[in-house]
Amino acid sequence: MIIHDIKKLSEPPLWISECIHLMVDFGSHGHGTATENSDFDYFGFLIPPAEIILGTDFKSWRHFKIPYKNRLYDFSLFNITEFLVHCQKINPQFLGSLVVPEEHIYFCSPVGRLILDNRHLFLTKKITLSCLIRAEREFDMILFDRKEYELKYLISQNYDTPISEYRETKHVYHFIRLMNEAYQIATNGTIDIQKASYLVPSVKAGEWSIN
Repeated sequence: MIIHDIKKLSEPPLWISECIHLMVDFGSHGHGTATENSDFDYFGFLIPPAEIILGTDFKSWRHFKIPYKNRLYDFSLFNITEFLVHCQKINPQFLGSLVVPEEHIYFCSPVGRLILDNRHLFLTKKITLSCLIRAEREFDMILFDRKEYELKYLISQNYDTPISEYRETKHVYHFIRLMNEAYQIATNGTIDIQKASYLVPSVKAGEWSIN
């Protein structure tokens, strides 16, 4: 298991791998959009040893692009208190990690399962606004990429230009996904993070335009 190989993959604190309580694959695999070349993005929380809690202000350990068996791995592991504060603040990324499909929960202790079993307590309709705000940011990035493309290639204002011709398509997908999640929480009170995954092939194929 990669959880026991973390010490070999990078240079984390020696206690990290023994203190993880929840680690999920929250990247493209968890969202149902992975390809055979996709990286793995692990996200979760841990409970540091008492001497770390009392002696330091440890909030998270984050390490990206770690090579392992011909793949790249990203790790974002948070102190449980930091993790729950972000959930309380209705951070869609942290809440989304609590609703990944069961098969993408890589490791879960009894403490982790207790949090997962009570995730509904965080899923309020306030998430709708939070998702909409983040969707607006993604849309701004779409427009930014468009302007950069136009400046670079000196093309005219053509709003029917396929999305695939711009540098990034991920902003388009994340915009659609966040809008979809806002709708889900507003109407059903739950989130299925794979709901919009079927749109990814059409986005990458350029079947969507700016308008």
